[in-house]
Amino acid sequence: ISINVTGASKNPCVGLQNILYAIKKGKDTRPFIFRLIGNITDMTVMEGGDITIENANNPSSYLTIEGVGDDAVINGMGIRLKKASNIEVRNLASMNCNSTAGDNFGLQQENDYVWLHNCDMFYGDAGSDADQIKGDGALDNKGSTYVTSHTIIFGIAEKLVCWV
Repeated sequence: ISINVTGASKNPCVGLQNILYAIKKGKDTRPFIFRLIGNITDMTVMEGGDITIENANNPSSYLTIEGVGDDAVINGMGIRLKKASNIEVRNLASMNCNSTAGDNFGLQQENDYVWLHNCDMFYGDAGSDADQIKGDGALDNKGSTYVTSHTIIFGIAEKLVCWV
């Protein structure tokens, strides 16, 4: 995929993560919707093994990542949010996550207004900590506010906590 993004260092931006890097600058206030179809593996550009979303907490920016169909899955990676606002992730599965953060969905560093729903999370790679034997951290929230989560977790023997 490719698109011109206002404020990007180089246009057109090619590939999902390069487009997200351009959006990170916070100069483009259009809503973005990315629709993923089927089994997504081996993206060329990722940050630490994750699809990383940042938009400088730009309240005018809206970003949706949506799985299309009943088999949309990111396989071998997770989604990480950092300083992101007005983000929706829906109808998407994550499995075999082997990123440096080790989370299927990681909400890190000052996110707000995030809606994560109708997503499936499967075991990732076991971490080095004793509590990560079964893929602890399928959904991590660190310092984020106004987050709504409605998800299904497969293979995780821990409780799901939703933050509002």
